[in-house]
Parts: sequence; structure tokens; C-alpha cells
Amino acid sequence: MPASDSPDQTPSPSIMTDQGDESSSGIAIIIAVLVIISCIALAIRKLKRRGKRRERQHFSDSIKEIILRKQNHKCAYCKRILNVVDWDHKNGDRSNISESNCQALCPNCHAIKTRSARK
Repeated sequence: MPASDSPDQTPSPSIMTDQGDESSSGIAIIIAVLVIISCIALAIRKLKRRGKRRERQHFSDSIKEIILRKQNHKCAYCKRILNVVDWDHKNGDRSNISESNCQALCPNCHAIKTRSARK
């Protein structure tokens, strides 16, 4: 007898039903929906945080002049003469524009201070 006429053989894969494919596609849809929902939740969370941060304020020209005179036109960190001035909020609070929170830094020192504060 040929092998294909044997009644003891298991059915070929083409004869089997696609129930396994249907359940795996259902699981894939559920996973995709959960990923989308979590992305939306994270986006909403970020938007809520933005509202809590106060808007950045800039130092007035009079405060800038006072600080430059106090620092003898030198960087507060490296003490080099300032050709280019970056104005820094000492405590990182951008809404506090008082004289006590202002310092003049060279761009290099300002970048170093900003990067170290973020860590």
C-alpha cells in the first residue's frame, strides 16, 4: 500500500484547522492595545509634569551689572576674565531671579555645572 493511503497516519498540516493562529493573533492584538495604552499614559504623565514647573525668568540688566561688578568681571568658578557671559541660577530654580541666586559663568563652567546638576 502507498504511504498516503494508510489510515494510521496523522493528518497533514494543511488539513489542520487554524485555531492556533486565531488565538495567537488575539494575544498579539491584546498586547498591542496594552502597549498603546501605556504609551498614552506616559504622554499624559509628562504633560502633567510640565504644568508644575514654573516658567523660566531672566535676570534684569541691573542685577547683571551688580553681579559683574561683584565678581570683577570674572567667572564665579574658574575666575577667568569673562569675554562671553552665561547667567546662571545658583540653586537651579529658574523662577527665582533674585540677586542672591544669580552668578556669571563662562560658557564652559556653565555647561559643566548644568551637566553635573542633571545627574
